Amino acid sequence: MKRANLDGMQSRLRGAALVVATLFALVGCNDQGGLPPQQAYAPMRGVVVDALTKTPIAGAVVTVETVLSATTDASGHFSIAQVPIGTIDYTVRAPGYLPVRTTLDVAPSKPVLITVALTARSVSGSGRPLHASSRLRVVRTRLARRRRGR
Repeated sequence: MKRANLDGMQSRLRGAALVVATLFALVGCNDQGGLPPQQAYAPMRGVVVDALTKTPIAGAVVTVETVLSATTDASGHFSIAQVPIGTIDYTVRAPGYLPVRTTLDVAPSKPVLITVALTARSVSGSGRPLHASSRLRVVRTRLARRRRGR
């Protein structure tokens, strides 16, 4: 009887050792600890300026992939610590300026340095900003009036 208990105990110990060894092997394969690799991101820095005067624009908002954003400081500079590598879309907006939407390729571990020039919105006689389509209508209206002699 002692021999049967000893054999059963050895069998259970071997089974437990096999389970522990399998767990160590699986954990060893996952060397990232569940985190994405460091090369999956790159830092992004830049400056936002007025397209005409080249002066920095404070308070502009830079948005990457609709989830990451940064606001420019008084000197027009911004920084986003981790931007995903690959092709990204970003938008830059500032009050009184037309937004810029564009695409950029981000390489692993290479800092992204950009300069964005924003074009000021035209202002109507009422002081309200005009969009490009509104400006076109104003020009067409003025041309039509000139042709009619007004």
